Amino acid sequence: MLLTASPSNLEEVRALAISCRRRAERFDARIVIGMLDHVRNDSRVMLSGVDSAKYFGAAVSVQPPLDFYLRKSDVDSFYKDFAPDLSSSENNCVLRILEDESISDIPHGQYVPLLVALVDLIAEGDYRSANEAFKSFEVLNGDTSSNSSG
Repeated sequence: MLLTASPSNLEEVRALAISCRRRAERFDARIVIGMLDHVRNDSRVMLSGVDSAKYFGAAVSVQPPLDFYLRKSDVDSFYKDFAPDLSSSENNCVLRILEDESISDIPHGQYVPLLVALVDLIAEGDYRSANEAFKSFEVLNGDTSSNSSG
């Protein structure tokens, strides 16, 4: 449903965010700051949020939290390599874990599709970045009328 949606404004993206919110287990975590670039470049990670939005041309600044997806089958090895602290009060990551068969629906690459990142930005309450990401979404989909409402 999410990957085939074509929202025409941010209200429709918000509705998608609500309908898709249970697609992944979500964890706030802290990873040693010096390791964040290694996480960004790890082949098991699919970046979302502002990292993905920026990749697709949105005028956003990349700053914590780092928002990313992992396959459930990669969790143990990822935890061994990066030791995310799920009990920290100073979180710098949003880790989303999907069942392997669920993530196979997402074209695998370094970045999740822009619509997935856009839904995640809305879900996290980052409406400024979501608005910029939606502008890029419209351009990529050939709509330059800019109907976005925020």
